Amino acid sequence: NNQVIGKILYVKSSFKIPLNDKNNFRFKNKLGGGALNDVGFYPISIMFTLFDSKRIKILKSKIKKNNNLDINGKISAKNENKILFELDWGFKSSYQNNIKIFGTDGVVEVNFIYSKSIKQNGTIKIFKTKKSLINVPNANQINLAFNEMLSAKKSFFNKRYKLSLQVINIIEKLKKKNSFTFLY
Repeated sequence: NNQVIGKILYVKSSFKIPLNDKNNFRFKNKLGGGALNDVGFYPISIMFTLFDSKRIKILKSKIKKNNNLDINGKISAKNENKILFELDWGFKSSYQNNIKIFGTDGVVEVNFIYSKSIKQNGTIKIFKTKKSLINVPNANQINLAFNEMLSAKKSFFNKRYKLSLQVINIIEKLKKKNSFTFLY
């Protein structure tokens, strides 16, 4: 919002976890499992939460399935402001939880954008002519989320409901796509 890195052109974000336990509920189709429903929701949602997108055009999508369950995927998309998004997610991968935002005058890089435990130190790096570093203090993110919900109940839930519908719409489009291409 402050144009610190100029006009935003490109956003790259990943949320991948090393989950490999086939007994975990995330690997059960009947329980709504799959990487898209679980970790895919987060990078897809940033198009709406951070960039207030109203219209999203999906340019490319790739989904890898194993036993009829999506394990990982990625999309390229563009919003009405011509911001290009490269978003990926998955299970059975090394841990990745980050976002890079590229603007005309610099780059913002954030680790632990989607979740961080109390023990992890998050950082926000801003690259322009020189690098700035902002440390994010350790916190109980679940507690912070509940405090936010309780402080502005109706407006929070209305905003969250609208956001969820936007993300679910994209997820449903990805699921209905007849031909999945596979990642290798």
